[in-house]
Amino acid sequence: FGDTLNDKDVICKLNNLTINIDDAMVNCVKLLADKLLQYNHKLDTLKISGMIIKNDLNLDILYQKFKILFARSSKTRLLFCDYYQNDSIRMSMTNPSFLNWVQKLLNLSNNLNIDF
Repeated sequence: FGDTLNDKDVICKLNNLTINIDDAMVNCVKLLADKLLQYNHKLDTLKISGMIIKNDLNLDILYQKFKILFARSSKTRLLFCDYYQNDSIRMSMTNPSFLNWVQKLLNLSNNLNIDF
């Protein structure tokens, strides 16, 4: 994924992008946001699913990257999945910190759809 996104021609051909990811979500979001900004490219639609948030993750940094993605996409859909409900490594989707962070994301864009 990372090697492919290092190519400007590849980034500039992206219009409707769907990404299914798990633990690599943070790296993918950071890389995609940075490359869209670097190459000044916008997406028509962006769909990201299979996302798992780790307990030690700095949600503020991830928020900044999503802010870039929302500005670079006409329409965005996020699907958060809690496959590992009893896993001590991942943040539960019922965690108040996570829910507050999701609310902050919703306030960023009118063209954002978040599902659980």
